[in-house]
Amino acid sequence: KVIINYRDFYNLSIFPTILFNRIYIIETFVYTNNPNKVLKNFYYLLKPSGILILYKVDFSYNLDKL
Repeated sequence: KVIINYRDFYNLSIFPTILFNRIYIIETFVYTNNPNKVLKNFYYLLKPSGILILYKVDFSYNLDKL
């Protein structure tokens, strides 16, 4: 089962702690000036064996064609 939630990554207190097996985030660190706080927030939501999946687009491999 997949659940998608859109929230403010600086304030994830709406969720109880130790809730998720996996958290998948896209382009998150491009939009934050405090990545340590954001990582801590996600960490507190993960179950002990949970996985945080970070995805960042990298256009540099094809930059000359953009």
